[in-house]
Amino acid sequence: MRSIGIVLFILLAVIGLSLILSPAQNQALAQGQNLLVNPSFEGQYSSYVPETPQELGDCPMGLCTTAQVPNGWKPWWVKERPTDVNPEFKPAEPNVGGNRIHSGSRAAQYFSFWSTHKAGLRQTVTVPANSVVQFSVFGQAWMTESDNSSVSDRSGTPNMQIGIDPTGGTNPYSPNVVWSGYQQPYDAYVQFAIQARAQGDRVTVFTFSAPSTNPY
Repeated sequence: MRSIGIVLFILLAVIGLSLILSPAQNQALAQGQNLLVNPSFEGQYSSYVPETPQELGDCPMGLCTTAQVPNGWKPWWVKERPTDVNPEFKPAEPNVGGNRIHSGSRAAQYFSFWSTHKAGLRQTVTVPANSVVQFSVFGQAWMTESDNSSVSDRSGTPNMQIGIDPTGGTNPYSPNVVWSGYQQPYDAYVQFAIQARAQGDRVTVFTFSAPSTNPY
């Protein structure tokens, strides 16, 4: 068995998010109304301004130029394993490096080069107090040791899921977060979905991936 995360290039692309009110909770809002800012990851991407001591350590100039994120979204990452890094975030463009666009003109993506990560995107949203919300996303992963940009060699496992913190917290490791099951969507988009009841008038949604290498 080889050492974890030494020989992988890992990419995650996500698009098509929705935050949906249960109609029983608030009849004034139409069922299926999307409450997220920029749910399709379109428009201009900009450098992330770090908010935590860890992020400031990784971005000592006070600006994370390797974390280019769409309006309304923030990146997050942790370093738990020796091979974990803060991944690079940037938009996926059409007709570049395989089919990375689910719909529209862009997708959000992040990746780690010859290393692993535990990371994702997050957004905190105002919702009607104590409402039931649903968060859904289409995601895919590409993992390979070769130069083939279209097909994964499955030398690693992407370990992707999504979550909701019904209290509106921003820590993905909080015990309050309700997580979906893991999926391994190599080279094609699949849908993730999770529901939770808000504990107040704010919730935070997370994407999550924690890729690992597979033994030969």
